[in-house]
Amino acid sequence: PLRKAVRTANDLPIMNPDIVTAIGLLMFFATLEVSKGFLTLLLAHIAFCTPYVMLSITPRLRTLDPNLADAALDLGANPWQALWHAIIPQLSPGIFAGALIAFTMSFDDFVISYFVTGNGVQNISILVYTMSKRVNPSINAISTLVIVIITVVLLLVNLIPRIAERTRKKRKEEPAS
Repeated sequence: PLRKAVRTANDLPIMNPDIVTAIGLLMFFATLEVSKGFLTLLLAHIAFCTPYVMLSITPRLRTLDPNLADAALDLGANPWQALWHAIIPQLSPGIFAGALIAFTMSFDDFVISYFVTGNGVQNISILVYTMSKRVNPSINAISTLVIVIITVVLLLVNLIPRIAERTRKKRKEEPAS
């Protein structure tokens, strides 16, 4: 029952529209009398990105061998070493995917950012929104940089594993020659 409740609570922010989440967070911070600023922006982004990260890590956790930590401890590792050297490497694809999803969601989200930030705090979505109201060539430069960075990251993520695989195959073929 607890697992089902946690899963349901995790899915709620995904099913809510951004405006509902933004108003809810605004009311939450107002109830706690927290002044809007960078801290509220950070907490809001953590709150709405966590479910997406959990969706990418949970399947990796389910496929993780339950005896992995015990094996690491039996081989002389302390609990932190077992976590760092045995468990996290197994979860790293899910962690990496979750980090990319969280970055993308935070980068893109304007509505929640706009509602929970105060004066003087801007992320890229608020900056682009404010620049779009007036003619400013900076927005074109920012957009170009964003597209170039995303393209380079996608190329690297897709090409590095292929290059590594080719070098592994060449190393295996070299001793046979």
